[in-house]
Amino acid sequence: MEGYDVNFLTPEKVIFKRSLGGVLTADIEGKSYKEVTLYRTFPHTMPYEYISVRDHESNEIGVIREVEKLENLVKDEAIRELHLRYLIPVVKEIKSAKEEQEMWTVKIETDRGEMTLVIQYPHDHIKPTRKGGLLLTDMEGRRCEIREVDRLDKKSVRELSKMI
Repeated sequence: MEGYDVNFLTPEKVIFKRSLGGVLTADIEGKSYKEVTLYRTFPHTMPYEYISVRDHESNEIGVIREVEKLENLVKDEAIRELHLRYLIPVVKEIKSAKEEQEMWTVKIETDRGEMTLVIQYPHDHIKPTRKGGLLLTDMEGRRCEIREVDRLDKKSVRELSKMI
């Protein structure tokens, strides 16, 4: 198996901007790109580290080790782009969690409105996050995050404890 050489980008040589149409553009190490896309290499464990920067044909230009090392305005654009690409609603309340034939139907209230998730194996699809929360993934691949379990109301904690 061949190795893969990673082109780590120098933070000072990366500039992200928006075109008039809102497309993310970049000047990277002296070369201009009219459209770039950012991908999290480790979306759950390191959401702002090892960010793959790709051109409009999805060819990797390079990898940013840490978004925090970018200049302020450039960092803000990168974070904005990642939030747009990886929109994960935040759970405010768990209204109910009911099991039926090895499937859990979970009704929740998020910062984006109500959602109903269908989760088959909770031990496989409810994972701890790096910051002490939980990431729930349903059978369709939709995700939502409980940022701080201990800040949920008592009923929500009771509903969650049925599954974990």
